[in-house]
Amino acid sequence: MMSFRGGIRIGTSRWNSLNFTWPFVSVSFENDCFRIITSFLQRKEYVILYNNVTNISCKSFLFYKGVIIEHNMPAVPSYIIFWTRQTDSFLQLCKSIRQNLCL
Repeated sequence: MMSFRGGIRIGTSRWNSLNFTWPFVSVSFENDCFRIITSFLQRKEYVILYNNVTNISCKSFLFYKGVIIEHNMPAVPSYIIFWTRQTDSFLQLCKSIRQNLCL
């Protein structure tokens, strides 16, 4: 299991979402899913199965690069942008999982 610490913007849209800054979010890669855990004020946990990931892309903002995770899981907020100081490693791991799943 590989884990990354960072920040996240999560919700139903860019304008209707919560922002958790570094270091209050961890995203771990497990056997069959991403596990996103926020730990500021109230702990929340979201699980996204790799098979339900529809796209992963990188978006540059003013001072950082964010990773957009798109999925089709109704129980998980649809708008997710994760940023970490290890963006390239995070994207490389996503790419290798995606190839292994033949998505």
